[in-house]
Formats: sequence, C-alpha cells, structure tokens
Amino acid sequence: MKTRNKHTQRRRPKLNIERLEDRRLLATLDLTSFNAAGELNGVTFQQFSDGGAGSGVIDAFLRLNADGTEQAYNTDGTPEFDAKSGSFTHALSVGDLNILNIDGQGYYEFALDVNEIGGTQSRISLDQLQLYVEDVPDLTGFPGSFSAPVYDMDAGGMDNTVLLDADLSGSGSGRLDLILLVPVNVLGTDGSKFLYLFSRFGDTVSSDDGFEEWSVGLDRPILSSIHGYKFEDGNTIGIDDGDPRLNGVTIQLIHADTNEVVRTTVTADVDLNGDMQIDPATERGLYSFEGVLPGNYTVREVLPEGYLQTTTNPPDLQITAGQIFLPPALSTNAAGEVVEPTLAFGNLVPTPALSLQKDGYYSDVGGDGLNAGDTLNYTFQVTNTGDVTVSGVSIQEDSFDLPGPIVITPPADTDLSPGEMAIFTGVYTLTQADINYSFTNKTIDNLATATG
Repeated sequence: MKTRNKHTQRRRPKLNIERLEDRRLLATLDLTSFNAAGELNGVTFQQFSDGGAGSGVIDAFLRLNADGTEQAYNTDGTPEFDAKSGSFTHALSVGDLNILNIDGQGYYEFALDVNEIGGTQSRISLDQLQLYVEDVPDLTGFPGSFSAPVYDMDAGGMDNTVLLDADLSGSGSGRLDLILLVPVNVLGTDGSKFLYLFSRFGDTVSSDDGFEEWSVGLDRPILSSIHGYKFEDGNTIGIDDGDPRLNGVTIQLIHADTNEVVRTTVTADVDLNGDMQIDPATERGLYSFEGVLPGNYTVREVLPEGYLQTTTNPPDLQITAGQIFLPPALSTNAAGEVVEPTLAFGNLVPTPALSLQKDGYYSDVGGDGLNAGDTLNYTFQVTNTGDVTVSGVSIQEDSFDLPGPIVITPPADTDLSPGEMAIFTGVYTLTQADINYSFTNKTIDNLATATG
C-alpha cells in the first residue's frame, strides 16, 4: 500500500509598500499661547493680542461664518461657500497692501479676527490657506477659474493646521488674533493685480460661534513701528539744530517688562523719497523697528567709544496696534503717528575746558597799616567753557612767591555743566618775613590752575 505525503504550500505574506510621495505629512502650529509664532512654507504666523484694533486701523476684506467647518475667499463677484456679502468681503489689489521691512526683508501683512464662544470652546483651527494673484477683481467658481496658488500652507505634501484661541485677545469682534507675514516676493509688487485669499476652518477644531474675518492695515500696517535717527551734537547741546547725522551706531529695542533685547539695528542711509540719492541732512543716521507687537518697550543706543550721549533716553513706549513712533523731524502727520522727540539720539566727542579768572586784594585787618596778621584775599572764578560737564573742580596752586600756602575754600557744588560758573575763595595771612620780602621785591606773584 502506497501512501502519499500531503504537502501544504504556504503563501508568503504580501508586503504593502506605500510610496512616500503619496503620504501627507501632518504638522500642527500651536498659537494658543501669547506671542507664539511659527513659519509654514516661508510665511510667518504670529499670535496677536492687542485688546482691539478698532475702526480706522483695519480694513476687513473677507468675512465667513458657518458652524462646524467654514471656508470662503474674497472677491467682488458673487460670494461663494460661507463668505458673507456686503462691505466686509471684497477684492483687494496688491497695490493696497502695506509692506513691512523687518530686518531687511519686506513682508505683506494680513490679520485674522476669530470669534468663538470662549471658555472651553474658544479654540478653532485654520486648516487651509491659499493665496492667489489674478488679473481681475471679480473671479468666482473656485478653484476651477483660478490660476495656481502663489502660496499654499499645505504645499510640499504637508497637511498643516494652525490652532488659535480667541480668549487670548478677549471676546468680541475687532480683537485681532493672528498676524500673517507674507514675503513680498511671494505676491510680487504689481499694484494692478488682485489678491485672493482662500481659507478653511474647523476640520481639526470646529467653528462654534460667530464669523471669522481677514483684514489688512488701513493706510498703515497693523503691527506698529518705531523710527528715529542719530546725530552728532553741535552748538546747542541736547538739541538737533541741523547737526550732521551719524551712521554705524547700534540701537536696541528692549522689552521693558523683561529687560530683554528683542531687536537690534544699526543707523544707516535710507532713501526715504526714492530719488536714488541720499540727502545727508535727512536720510542719514536713520534706524527703524517695524513689525513691533503690542507691549511695553524701551529704545536705547549702544554708545560708541569716545562719544558722550547728550540727549535724554526715550521713555518706555506703550505700544498697541497701528502706531508709528518717531521724532518730530521724521513726522509726516500721517495717521497713527506718536511723536517722541527723544527717539533722536544726540552724541558728541567731549572736549572739556575750564577758564580761570583770579583777583586779589590786601586787607588791613587791624586798621593800623601793614602789619603781620593782615591778609591777602583771592577770588578764583572758574567757568566751564567746554561741551561736557566737569565734575570735582578744584584749584591747584602752581607757584606763589610767599611761603604759602593759600587756604582755598571751594563752593558747595564743584560740578560744572557747560557754561556754568563757580567762585572759589582764598586767604593768606602775612608774616613779618612776608612784609620784609614785599618791600624788597615790590610784587608778589601767584599762579593757579583749575582742574576737574
């Protein structure tokens, strides 16, 4: 009897390979804490808390509203998706955008106001953001009638999400929550083109309350700026009266609450009027800090070696939204300006100098003619003829024909500011030997020097 061995054939498990380029890489940018910031595909997302930008500062160009998820884009055409019609949704030309210059890089600035219930439902997610530059202001039929986006926060196989918290800036509309900084080269500078912004909210954290609203600064950026200049002080100490400007001086922006240096810059030439020339009287020695978040700041210079600061340091600057801090010489009376004269820093190379005028007279103490015990009395008038305060002024006796010394009494205050004068007094009591010397030599010489 033959037996047949039964063999069972085993099938190898099939390896399931997913191509890497087909995968979506998930990333979350969490902006649910004060001043949190991050970058997605070259665009900066900055949490913003100002307590209310208010009318006259922002110009809303897209308003959208729906529960759960919501999406929309701005246009002068018929609003689509969840866009709200009216003056708050409209076309926006590239020429209407404000440009910020931050550390030598130009940015277009956009702001977002989210309106959520608050408390446990204060958060919302921004899940899609795309920017388009088109020739006409009234496109519809998104996305088929649009060209390729010039910016997509999910480009490069990413699936990005930005988390926002409406409670950080407080409840109510007009309280901005996010600043978007887009490099100028992304949108270009053709002012005849139109900017379309498409955004979608709620896929990760749902929309539970009022509208969301995108805006730009009205005639000026929403983020504030600080401007000033450096001058070499001349005739009138502490005042710029046409003095030459100084380049190459380091200026610091300091957070007054933490004493942390948050930005530095160096004074330089800036072609303010765009005529391709530098006017040394008005376009030299300039500094600026743009894109400054709300807060309490201090501006200070790093004093160059060999120089003395002649102007008062600026006070702490309480910065909110859309403000432009600058000294009077830079003012154009534009909306949002806050004039602060001390943002112009004065310096000079100190040249200390003192002048001395000495007078003397004889005093007949007993009223009985020249005798021992009579006195020679001196006054030393010292004047500060330099351009810097001289401290601890004193009188030094260089030579005196009599044995001396002259007893000198200083004034109460021996610190002399430029132009200030002080009187020192001196007394010498004569001896018989001094009287005999004076009869022989006829004159008594005394030389003195003022020092400080």
